[in-house]
Parts: sequence; C-alpha cells; structure tokens
Amino acid sequence: FVNNQAPGFEGGAFYGSTASAQPLTLVNCVFTGNSAWRGGGIALTSAGLQPVLVNLSLSGNSAAGEGGGIYVNTSVQYTIHNSILWGNTGPNPQISAYGGVGWPIVNYSIVQGGWTHGGTQILTSDPSFADAELRINLDSPAIDSGDSTALPEQVKNTRASGIGVSPTSRSASSSAGPVVKGSKVEYVSMVVIW
Repeated sequence: FVNNQAPGFEGGAFYGSTASAQPLTLVNCVFTGNSAWRGGGIALTSAGLQPVLVNLSLSGNSAAGEGGGIYVNTSVQYTIHNSILWGNTGPNPQISAYGGVGWPIVNYSIVQGGWTHGGTQILTSDPSFADAELRINLDSPAIDSGDSTALPEQVKNTRASGIGVSPTSRSASSSAGPVVKGSKVEYVSMVVIW
C-alpha cells in the first residue's frame, strides 16, 4: 500500500469500518507514503472487524489529526504481531487510539518510541530498512525476533504448500525461510521461519 491519500478522512491506505463474520486479515503487508487526517496507513473503526494484523511494516505514513501509522476508534482491543512501526508522523505517530480507549496489544514488534499499552517483546532499535520497499538489512534487530505462532493457519498452509508469494520479491516462492539477496532479507517485516 504505497502513496495513497485520504485528506480530511481516515485510513490513507486502508480503512476498516464494517463488521464481518470473518476476521479482517492483513498479513505480510507494507504501508508507506500514505496520508490521511487519522490513520495515515491504517484506520480501524468497527468493533466487529476482529482484525488479524501480522508481519506488517508501516513507515513514512502521516496523519494531520493522529496516528500516522495506525489509528483505532473502537473499544475492542486487538493484537498486532511481528510488525514494524517506524518513521510515521503526526500526533501519536506510530499508533493512536481515539480518546485513549482500545489501544491494541503489540507483541514481538519494533515500535519507534516504545510501547506501554500492553504486549510483549517490544524492540525500540532502528529496524535498519534496506530500501524504500521497507525490506530489512541483514543487521536488522527484526531478524529472528518474531513469533511464528502468530501467523494465521491459512498463511502457514499456503507457504508450506509452495504456492505462497513473497510480498517483496513479487514472485512465487516455495522457500520456507528468509530469502537473502545480497545484503537484503526479502521479507517485509519481522523474519519468521516456518
């Protein structure tokens, strides 16, 4: 999700506002260069979304109102796993919750400025992005810092069957681990070997 805009609105790249019988699932996604009034990268405003947010990289997004990376306006608490939130701008630049209610739990992630609203294994070191596509360098603290149990079963099964698509290489891959090309790791976010 690159260079999308929603001036005066919420969710520059992704706006989740409708309840669904199935969970909203965002896995292995990059959000960069997006902007909005709230939630430059992602805005979630429905308690019924049941979001599954795993292996996301959000950097370089902006919000004039709040939440350059992610903005939440729901009382239902959700969890972000194995993600990088770094270099977003605006009030509460990485993650913002309307009225301070519904802060997500963040696990096994890198959050610029830290995270005090619940979760475990939060790193605050520079993720060492290799390029504008938010691939990480081999010296990134994200490597081997993720939790493979956080991946949804359908993602694990897709990768294991050899029909998965690497989000950064944009080609079919049956690799069961990080693909290293030169000095870059070809995974978007926290590297998880499964």
